[in-house]
Amino acid sequence: MNLALSDLVIIFALALFIYLWWSGKAVKERAIPQVKSHCKKFNVQLLDDTIAQDKTRIIWHKGQIKVKRQFCFEFTSTGEARYQGSISFVNQHLEHINLDPHHF
Repeated sequence: MNLALSDLVIIFALALFIYLWWSGKAVKERAIPQVKSHCKKFNVQLLDDTIAQDKTRIIWHKGQIKVKRQFCFEFTSTGEARYQGSISFVNQHLEHINLDPHHF
C-alpha cells in the first residue's frame, strides 16, 4: 500500500479535526459547572443553563503549542435584561471568566 503525501496530509487534517472536536466537548462539559458557580458567586443567573463555543485557536503559550477555546453565555441580574459573559480555556485549564457590566 502506497500513500502519497497528499493522503497523509488529509489523514492528519482529519485526525486533528476529530481531536479538536472531541477535546472541545470535554472542555465544554468542564466549563458549564464553573460558569454556574461563578454566576452564583456574583449573584446573577445563568440563562438557558448553556454555553456556546465562540472561538477556537491554536496558540503558542509558554513555549508550547496549545489550543485556546472561548465560550460565551448569557446571564441576568434583574430578570429583565440579558448580558453577555465569556469563559476561556488554554487546553484544559481555565484562563478567565468575564461578566459584562450589569445592573445589580
